[in-house]
Amino acid sequence: MSQNPARNLTAKQVEYAHVIHSAGADLLQLVNDILDLSKVEAGKMEIHMEHVSLRALLEDLRATFHPITEENGLEFTVDVAPDAPTELFTDSQRVSQVLRNLLSNAVKFTEQGCVELRIRTTEGPDGAAGPRKTVAFSVVDTGVGIADDDLDRLFEAFQQGEGPTNRRYGGTGLGLSISREVAALLDGELHLSTANLDEEPALTRDVTEPVERSPIPQAPAHEELHGRKTLVIDDDVRNIFAITSVLELYGITVIYASDGREGIDTLLATADVDIVLVDVMMPEMDGYATMTAIRQIPQFATIPVIAVTAKAMPHDREKCLAAGATDYVTKPVDTEELLIRMERQIT
Repeated sequence: MSQNPARNLTAKQVEYAHVIHSAGADLLQLVNDILDLSKVEAGKMEIHMEHVSLRALLEDLRATFHPITEENGLEFTVDVAPDAPTELFTDSQRVSQVLRNLLSNAVKFTEQGCVELRIRTTEGPDGAAGPRKTVAFSVVDTGVGIADDDLDRLFEAFQQGEGPTNRRYGGTGLGLSISREVAALLDGELHLSTANLDEEPALTRDVTEPVERSPIPQAPAHEELHGRKTLVIDDDVRNIFAITSVLELYGITVIYASDGREGIDTLLATADVDIVLVDVMMPEMDGYATMTAIRQIPQFATIPVIAVTAKAMPHDREKCLAAGATDYVTKPVDTEELLIRMERQIT
């Protein structure tokens, strides 16, 4: 509603829509943070190790934070050391969760200047074969800063900056606490420093863009999706309405089916579907069975299929991929993440 594509809302109504969305997003973030913290404390947070492209990881972060920093009048750069690995063996979702948290904080507390993500290699603790090479991600900003005495306290749950900072910037006070625990699960560490890092020599290049181009003009939003056709298979009409409303804003044609069997029939009857979104939790023929059935049809053996799943379910990711999904997103669906994944699958 806040995007007002039909241009039939007043300025005040658009403002109200922004407020409602912002309040809902804040509440959702609080719920997700509390659930993540509970999982960590109970030892139930699962880690899925895989080979992850550093370029793909950074492209996702750039797509998310470049528009935000540009809107706030900030410079956003990604500085990658020449000896940084092209691939990591880690949990991409959890690494992204930590980096998004740190970058969100940097943007929130920086009114002017820049936010920078640096990737370096460093010596880690000794392993069986001697010193290990590790990758260090650093988020640096020119924000309001924090007193040295408050550094350790910020890693405690529900802790924020004192006094005016807390009231002005808000937040749940859980992000850094969760991020440190997640980093530990990944055999890493998270540190906070008020040191002046500006004296470090600029090393390098940005692996997500050619060297000769960092400022980088912003391309039209998800233009690769314009004119594409998506089949949404979901038994909840509210989910279908929400996803359809968003996708149509980006020029995507959406057709839908209310269950797995209908979805397969619709796919067979429609020749030009570019990508399929499948809800996992459906009655009778669930998403796993639906994706497996789609893959058994020769002409759809390679069609991109994104599973939409609740992240609280154990081994969800492996089950989705084993059933035939080429990617997956978690509920509640983050619009930007969904668009990025769809674009990646189609192109």
